[in-house]
Amino acid sequence: MVTRNPGLLALTPEEAARASDSTMQASYLIGATAPYGDIILPTLLALLLVPAAEQLSGIPIRATLASSLGL
Repeated sequence: MVTRNPGLLALTPEEAARASDSTMQASYLIGATAPYGDIILPTLLALLLVPAAEQLSGIPIRATLASSLGL
């Protein structure tokens, strides 16, 4: 876990004791996605901005994409 998250070494024992099972699961998620950070973050940002782009442009991006994919 420390290998995946070196910042853990800066935690006090009290803070480390408050860790739950979800903390360990998040550690595995971070470890699995870290090598793809250069791709995942811009893609996530672009997906989060789609509703704003739809409002500004008036183009129904999601509906158009869904209909072209047959959804």
